[in-house]
Amino acid sequence: MKQAATGLSYYIVLVTGDNLLVFFDSSCRPVVSPFKVMAKVQRCVRENGPMFQGYGYDGRGMMDTGLIAQLGPLATLAGVWEGAMGEDIAPSDDRGTERNQFRERMAFEPLNSVRNHEQTLYGLRYITTAWRIGETDPFHEDLGYWLWDAEAKQVTRCFIVPRGVSVIAGGTVEPSAKSFSLAADISSHTYGICSNLFLDKAFKTVRYELTVTLLDGDRFHYEQDTQIQIPGQANIFHHRDQNTLSRVKS
Repeated sequence: MKQAATGLSYYIVLVTGDNLLVFFDSSCRPVVSPFKVMAKVQRCVRENGPMFQGYGYDGRGMMDTGLIAQLGPLATLAGVWEGAMGEDIAPSDDRGTERNQFRERMAFEPLNSVRNHEQTLYGLRYITTAWRIGETDPFHEDLGYWLWDAEAKQVTRCFIVPRGVSVIAGGTVEPSAKSFSLAADISSHTYGICSNLFLDKAFKTVRYELTVTLLDGDRFHYEQDTQIQIPGQANIFHHRDQNTLSRVKS
């Protein structure tokens, strides 16, 4: 049982044994339109960061520092971050190039350890939202998990983009690293990429590369290169994004 504050009222989310979400209002009455509630919850996450303070939080509603200590090179990322100096180079509708300046908000919160038999992972659940400068509706969002395998020294970023793309990117990283790189490739059975039918045909992502640099405890920079194969073009299109974000909440 978890409670989510949407800024308008409180809703209780009951997660059943079959992972079915059942919504109740603050008077414990079933919610007739759960999709409207989810829309409010998603909007609140974009505006205020994480709110489902269950696993990964202590009894005071603070992020669990014990879990954060197990995150190796990902530990600094726990919290909420914002940056307004984003640069985006993307394919345009006419298969040319468009450039966007954007602001961005990222929220990372720790989750309990995950055990795959002999493998133990610690990680962060996250959500990213980006807006073109001067616009109120987001033009991009993605969500998923950043995972740390201390024994194998592997960082993995598993995420979904609502355009119909999912990526598992990974790389070997030292526990104390202040900069690290991850990659995914269309040909890989481990760190790979999957796109929907339209994108696979018209804008096929064949490789993804990401470098994260921790500038200090309250700032980090990232650069990513999403490499896209577009029919009729001899060269791969490099869809590049970069931004520097500052911590706004621990």
